[in-house]
Parts: sequence; C-alpha cells; structure tokens
Amino acid sequence: MFPYYLYYLISRTLDRVNRSNYSWIKFMLKYYVYRANIRCLRNCEYLDPSTRIEELVGVVHFNAPDYLSLLLNSLKKFMGDPWIIIIDNGSYEVALKAVEKLIDILSRRIILLRNTAHSRRLKDHTLALNHLIYIGCKVGAERLIILDQDAILVDSLDDLRSYIPQKAILAGVRDTRNSIPLLIHPSLMILDPRYFCTVGGNASAYGPPTRYADKIWEPYYGISYRALGKIIYIDNKRLESGISAYYYKGRIVAYHAWYSSRVFLAKDILDGFNVKELLFRRKKILELFRKILEVSSN
Repeated sequence: MFPYYLYYLISRTLDRVNRSNYSWIKFMLKYYVYRANIRCLRNCEYLDPSTRIEELVGVVHFNAPDYLSLLLNSLKKFMGDPWIIIIDNGSYEVALKAVEKLIDILSRRIILLRNTAHSRRLKDHTLALNHLIYIGCKVGAERLIILDQDAILVDSLDDLRSYIPQKAILAGVRDTRNSIPLLIHPSLMILDPRYFCTVGGNASAYGPPTRYADKIWEPYYGISYRALGKIIYIDNKRLESGISAYYYKGRIVAYHAWYSSRVFLAKDILDGFNVKELLFRRKKILELFRKILEVSSN
C-alpha cells in the first residue's frame, strides 16, 4: 500500500512550489492512495471483468444511515432493484454497522465499500465520486446515477435516464449556491461514466481550482466542466434552511437535505446557521422525508 506519509511530503512540497499548477498532481496522488484504502465489505462482482451492468447507482455515505435508509427505499420504489455501490467515507463503527444491517434487509445487489484511510484528507467526497465513475467504467455501465445520501427520489427519472448517453453526457442539478448556473451539484447526477473516463482518466471528477476564481470552487465541478454543452439541467429550489426540491419540466423529481452528516463535524456555526438549530431541523426533515415517501407510495 502507498504510504500516506510519502503522499503528504510530496503534496506539501508542491504546495510550496506552486499551489494551482500542481493541484492536479496532488489529486492524482490522493486518488492513488484512496483506491489503495478502499476495502470491500460486500460481494465485489464489479471486480469481475465479465460483469456488465447497464445502469449503476452510486452513493457516498458518511454517518447518516437513517437518511440512507430513506434513499434506498425510494430507489427500490422508483427504480426497482438496481445495482447500487455505496462508498462509506469513514463513518463511525455504529453507523457502519447500521448500514450493513440495512443492506442485508434490502437487497443483494448493493455493494458496500469502506474507505479505511486513517487520514481525514483521504475521506474526501470528490475522491469518492471519482471512484464511483471508475467503477462505472469498469463494469461498462452506460449510465451512472449518483445521489447524495440525504436525497430521496419521488419520481422514476425515466425520461432523464433515457437521454443518457443518447442525447446528453450529463444530467444534474444546477448548483445555485455559487451563482454559477452552468455547473452541477453532485447530490443528483446521471452521467455516462465511459465518457468521463475517456476525457478525464483517473481524475475525471476533478476540475482546475483557479477557474471561476471569484466564486467558491468545488473540486467536483470538473464533472460539469468536462460536459459543458452536453448537459441537461434539473432546477434547484431552496424551500427552507436545509432542504431543497429538484424540478424537471415543472414536476418535483427529488428532495435533498443539506446537513445530514456535516452537522456532526461542526462546532457552533455551519454555513451561517447555529449547529444546535441544524441538529433539531435534521430530525424534522427526516420525519418530513418519511411522510413524503409514504404519500408517494399511495
């Protein structure tokens, strides 16, 4: 296994030389170490080159098995029994056990991967997205549907799914936070992983941090950047603090909660909100999502 301390020394050296020009090299080093630290906890059929899956669902999880349960149930309702890859990005053991129990109940077509890295730097969301795209390529999937753990579907997304890859390379939610309407937030994305592996290689999710320098640049904007001109957009409407509704052609296709796990790592303030208030709202939103799924089941 690639020793983390060696990556750390190299990345710190590159920091001193030129932060922006060498950021992609740092990402590649991190991704190499990340892949070395991914350990499979469930049946790893995707490692068999003969396995071919037309459509794959990918989820990055961190300390929110209660929200993940709702997402998986919504997937079962609106998509049947799809192949699902869950990357656990360093959850506490209690949360991880809850996820394993949930998978045992729901489906044999769910593969759980665990990031066993000790460093917080290697429990990174963009690295996990990158790995999901890599897996999608490995199994030859035409479509990879990526969802945040705290999203729920209220629609089958049939029309959007049918557009990928025939009419577009990427469909996803506009990231309205940074007022950059051409870029996509990874809480709901449908993409052709083969295209991104072709144009981006092992760094297919990563974008140059110097672009849009006047805005907050997220590393995962590289996905949008590589698909500009070939994107179908889903509208994002913020309903209240901590929750959004995602619209396509005038109908709601999904809901998304913003603070299912990040709130546990914050101290007093997160994104301008009081952490205690967000914890209270987290419970309320969880109950709201349960009711929404109950109604949509009728």
